[in-house]
Amino acid sequence: MSQYDFGTIDPDTKNGTDLAVDLNNWRDGVHSLHRGASRPAYLPAGGLWIQDVSSTSWILRLWDGTNDNYLAALDPSIGDIWVGNDVVRTTSIKDGAVTAPKIAANAVETAKINASAVTDAKLASNAVTSAKIADGNVTFAKLAGAAVATGTETKTGTASNKLVTPDGLSVAQAPFTLTQAATVAWNARDGINFSLQLSANRTIGNVTNRADVLGRTGIFLVWQSGGPYTLSWASQFHFADGEAPELEAGINIFAYYHETSTKTFVAHAGGGFAP
Repeated sequence: MSQYDFGTIDPDTKNGTDLAVDLNNWRDGVHSLHRGASRPAYLPAGGLWIQDVSSTSWILRLWDGTNDNYLAALDPSIGDIWVGNDVVRTTSIKDGAVTAPKIAANAVETAKINASAVTDAKLASNAVTSAKIADGNVTFAKLAGAAVATGTETKTGTASNKLVTPDGLSVAQAPFTLTQAATVAWNARDGINFSLQLSANRTIGNVTNRADVLGRTGIFLVWQSGGPYTLSWASQFHFADGEAPELEAGINIFAYYHETSTKTFVAHAGGGFAP
């Protein structure tokens, strides 16, 4: 980069050698369009200069005496140049500058946005409304990672206002293993499907946090390691004939439905499946 101004030349004091040095330095400044990190103080209104932002971003600006107006952007590392507002680049947007009135309806198209160009800091509050985004232009790649629910968040129902992916649903379906205890704790937030391997007689305790997932249905797998053992159920579990079934050998499959905050219906689909 080169910025230089020799000021007012006094022919009575400036010798030829010093004048040559000044002119050579000034020539470099003129030839480089006064490229630098900031506008040189000597540039008059109407002057052009290049803002050297980084090794991949130069911006051509016109100083009008008040503002450094954006004219074009150049990536010197690859030689690409963007004139006017053909492409939105981070370096050409002031923080908070993109307000809703600045965006025309359907203006935001994928081709107009450089990767990672529009950061959160560049957007004014509530600037991007649905009317501002052209149909089909918010691709999955444009979404922030935080906008997509993880498998664990999908399983536990702890993420609101997030997108669910097929991968996340697959992870969410994996049974959550309940911990053995005299009374087995079942937290509805821990998953959709559950499993339990018995090594002694056990009781399934009433479900906690059931009110958070009312209407949820799922599968409960129970099998015995040794035994035979008995499985009792707390008072808030309800069976079709009023009584909990006896466990069969192998894997027993139960379906459940959380009807209210104090009631879960359970149906025994059968047993005898080899673990």
